[in-house]
Amino acid sequence: YIAILSDGMGHTLKSKTTSKAIVNAIVSLLKQDDRILKHIAEINDIFKVKMVEENYATLDFVSINRQTLIGEIVKCGAVHSFVIRNQEIIVIDNGGIPIGVIDDVNYCSISFKFEKNDIFIMMSDGIIEEFKEFNLSHQIKNEAKDLSFQELFNHLVSKMKHLDDATMIVLEIL
Repeated sequence: YIAILSDGMGHTLKSKTTSKAIVNAIVSLLKQDDRILKHIAEINDIFKVKMVEENYATLDFVSINRQTLIGEIVKCGAVHSFVIRNQEIIVIDNGGIPIGVIDDVNYCSISFKFEKNDIFIMMSDGIIEEFKEFNLSHQIKNEAKDLSFQELFNHLVSKMKHLDDATMIVLEIL
């Protein structure tokens, strides 16, 4: 199973187009083979060669083997992700540099052993910027018990102090 989240620089149509192009390129390249780190480097090279103006986007990627439940999490400038396991919060650190910033791609890649009933949450910086990591973890711990994740998302968005993108991907490991 694969989930991809990309967040382009800024709040324009160009940023939306950049994010969409990165996701589409990764999906297309993964159909050829599953070497995600190689594909990220290829996409970064294309961005550095083809883009006249400064243009970059974060990338948050997870691939989970359904039999072994081993996941590969790759971050290029993306914010923290979270695993909720038995009411505990495991923070997956952010890392790397967004695609298109420097010539040599810089990413953070982690192998993670998921367990049945884990909840994996990836989100854009638009949501996480308004909360300190502890406060967000506290929100998830206390409100995930009583709220659906759609309600939790709506609650987080309602607390945002400025207009920004707000994307959250929630995966339940079955």
